[in-house]
Amino acid sequence: MKKKRIIITIIVIILVVLLIPGGYYLYKQQHTKKYIGIWESQDDKQIIKIFKDGTVFLYQNSITDDDKIILAKIGKLDKENVLFSEKYDGSGCLTLFTSVTDIPKDDYLPITEVYHLDFQGTDIFLLSNATDDSLQELLFQRTSNKIEKSHTRSEEEASDYQMTAIIDDNFSEENLKSQIEKLNGVSSVTYISPKEAWNEFQKEYFGNSSEDAEGFKDDNPLAGSSYFEIKYKIKYKSELLSKIQRMDGIRQVNYSSSF
Repeated sequence: MKKKRIIITIIVIILVVLLIPGGYYLYKQQHTKKYIGIWESQDDKQIIKIFKDGTVFLYQNSITDDDKIILAKIGKLDKENVLFSEKYDGSGCLTLFTSVTDIPKDDYLPITEVYHLDFQGTDIFLLSNATDDSLQELLFQRTSNKIEKSHTRSEEEASDYQMTAIIDDNFSEENLKSQIEKLNGVSSVTYISPKEAWNEFQKEYFGNSSEDAEGFKDDNPLAGSSYFEIKYKIKYKSELLSKIQRMDGIRQVNYSSSF
């Protein structure tokens, strides 16, 4: 009798372990189902996509000619709240995208933002920022209840950002270049000599006016200003800045402050 009770207890435990998580998963899927679809803001500037696994994309396509994304965020739906954990900003990026689903995963940066969805019926909700109540509520309306998730691209396909590292005099650019190329997240390193730097400066600031540049014909004002153009993945920006700035032979590092 005792043995039978033990067997029954074991069976009950197994059923609890198997069925409760499964039941919770089915409940969560059913709960999320009513949110699935594409939602557009009343001013047509922002789009929210909610997928059956609870993933939420919020993004805004540019209204300018270059189709550059203004913002994009990825989060997870939890009842009537969305926790956004990653963001993307097109400024500073060397490659531009026209949809959030095109953006490589390693182009996102971590954030913590919570938004609340206040539903007005089944196909309209008001979106408010729970972490910043000074922001205005936005009205969204469902334009489609069918959606398939597109996977963002891999790290290898992530877009490149650029920084420049100015080299101290009397340092071997070959050795420094080799050190930087080995750092995690670096896509390419290009050495720019003082002569090349001066030529680029003339093109940018003097244009076709050769007379303005004539006064510097025998005197390169950028002598001793060789530098590296470093293309890198945005995910590794902080790590790279810290390591490159500490290198012997690097005088200064300049980079986009978009992030």
